[in-house]
Parts: sequence; structure tokens; C-alpha cells
Amino acid sequence: MKYKVGDKIKIRTWEAMEEEFGLRYSTLIDCPLFFAEAMEQYLIKKNSDRVLIINKVVENKYYLCEGIRFHWSDSMIESETVEETVEEAVEETNRFDLMDFE
Repeated sequence: MKYKVGDKIKIRTWEAMEEEFGLRYSTLIDCPLFFAEAMEQYLIKKNSDRVLIINKVVENKYYLCEGIRFHWSDSMIESETVEETVEEAVEETNRFDLMDFE
């Protein structure tokens, strides 16, 4: 595992992952843990520096903020951790944006 709890990361773009891994069923990227279309809301957007913080690591899976039901793999994360403080990340990210309300 490349990352640990507390690391600030960015999720790769859908296009980059689709190019590397290909699609399955048009709504799923065929990377090691499968990247579902619903996860796209957490991706890096053009002109955006959305930062997420790893909350928990279990086996080969990362969990980001509490309330996000998805788990993530190394292949879904940008190759470098983000160099900024937790306070800056929280200021830039509305916690309700990160929660997966259904």
C-alpha cells in the first residue's frame, strides 16, 4: 500500500483510468477494485484541486471520509500525496459534499 491514514490524496480522472484499464458495462472501470460511475463525484475536476483524506486502511483498500461508502485502491489515486495542511483541505472541501447521501 502506497498511502497511510491521514494522507491527503486526489482521485485520478475517469478518462485517465478508462484509458489505462478500460470499461466494463460502460459504467464501471475495470481497475483492481472496480471504479463505478457513482464514484466519479470524487474525481479531480478540471480547474479543481479537490483533496480527500484517507480515514482508514483495511487490507488493500483505502477508505476516505466517514460517510463515503466506497473503497479505493492505489490505482485510483494520483501518484503523489498532496502537500498541504489538514486545515487547508477542510476549508476547501465542504464536508456535506463528501458524504454519500441517498
